[in-house]
Amino acid sequence: MNCELNNNHKALFKHPDSNLFGFPATLYESKYILQGDSSYEMQSFIYEGAFLYNITAEDGITLYDTITHQQKERTITLKDNRVIDTVALPNSNNRQ
Repeated sequence: MNCELNNNHKALFKHPDSNLFGFPATLYESKYILQGDSSYEMQSFIYEGAFLYNITAEDGITLYDTITHQQKERTITLKDNRVIDTVALPNSNNRQ
């Protein structure tokens, strides 16, 4: 994942009246390819947009929504098998 927040603290969004935090991100899927005695990593673009999280002491950090301007329909499965459904693009409004 490439995230502007890694290099720019001003990329973090904080809603003034709620516990919503957001940041822009670009996701890539990595696959390791073995060919004979050599190996390499192949990356495929998956998603570009923003993630919004609700952060509370009671519930911890939970994904609230995703926002993107991508025109393709896509479902994102994270490494921990959580699924981010972005079928209703742009602005998915998939609150969990």
